[in-house]
Amino acid sequence: MAETGRRRTELRSLMPAFLLPLLLATVPAQAGTQPAGEPPFCVPDVFIKQEIAEEDAGAIKRLHAYRLGSVVLAGMAIGESEAADVAELAADHGLAADERFCTWYVNRGNAAAEKRFSHVYVPNPSSLSADEAARQYGELLGPAFAEGKGSVWWCLEEKGYLALGCNGQMHRGPTVFGMVLAALGCSPENAAEIVNRIWGLNGVPPAHRLAPIRKAYDLGAERSGLHPRLRERLSGSPPVNR
Repeated sequence: MAETGRRRTELRSLMPAFLLPLLLATVPAQAGTQPAGEPPFCVPDVFIKQEIAEEDAGAIKRLHAYRLGSVVLAGMAIGESEAADVAELAADHGLAADERFCTWYVNRGNAAAEKRFSHVYVPNPSSLSADEAARQYGELLGPAFAEGKGSVWWCLEEKGYLALGCNGQMHRGPTVFGMVLAALGCSPENAAEIVNRIWGLNGVPPAHRLAPIRKAYDLGAERSGLHPRLRERLSGSPPVNR
């Protein structure tokens, strides 16, 4: 080791000063690094491997569901699917109508979905600046991330299921899905990469998707940490392979 260090020093002494920064810039960053304290499932490659097959889910468009420990998190094109099929999927996981099926519809136009599920209309992030997207998504979805029955936290902790989506699951829905991941402790960058890989950007500027996800990370941090039961539910996720 000492010999290797001596040779590197000699090499640097022989190298023109202007070439050293150029050489260092070509050294790749360590791959697969994970922010301290981030849940293992937040690594995109790990998360995507947690996808589960849902029985009779072919009728629900652009559906992707993931098991994180004993929690199921699903995203789908609610507006372009039959509300009855979306409700049946939730019912298969033990949800009922008086719980709004722990499903959030974040667009408008599907009257049955607006009636059956928690309905919060958010604008297409492509139509907003990044700052506007963060502010409006934070304000409109803030109550969903608050405490109490029927909230995102309650659904995850008490029911072990959360579903959400917009009409085509292309713009709004993936952004909100990423917000949930960030609120659970995933770094905004990893949360954004996960949803972009699953559903694509579909013309949404990356910064416009990342900004609301960053806002949700702050909303999650404002809580005094995840409730013990939710931590226990999520703890069954597989460890990161380094």
